[in-house]
Amino acid sequence: MATTILTGRQCALTIDGNVFTDQISTATLAYANDVSSYNTWSGLTSVITGQSGTLSVTFFQDWKETAALSEGLWAAAEAQTAIAFELEIEGSLGTSTWNGTVVPQFPGAGGGVEALEDTVEFVLTGSVVLT
Repeated sequence: MATTILTGRQCALTIDGNVFTDQISTATLAYANDVSSYNTWSGLTSVITGQSGTLSVTFFQDWKETAALSEGLWAAAEAQTAIAFELEIEGSLGTSTWNGTVVPQFPGAGGGVEALEDTVEFVLTGSVVLT
């Protein structure tokens, strides 16, 4: 069976109605159950109390470009406006899509002589839907 190589190019962030895909070079969603453990008379027991996670996005800085992702992230962080995301991974049998929202974070600026990239780790708000 051949291996299909998947990339982070299928992530889209939506900020104030603008959809950003081309600037994103990698995207990683980490989602997990929150577990609490208790000692009871019959022994240790664990229960799931919710879910939490992060969305880590590496992107090319695009300050002062038309509909710039860098400036959109900055404005969303200043306004404390949640950011919608859609992460798609296309495999040989179809596409899996995760949708949710994240808490905005300020992006960094600057870098070295190579392409200017930045990585922002967003905290998820609410649940993530897989379709």
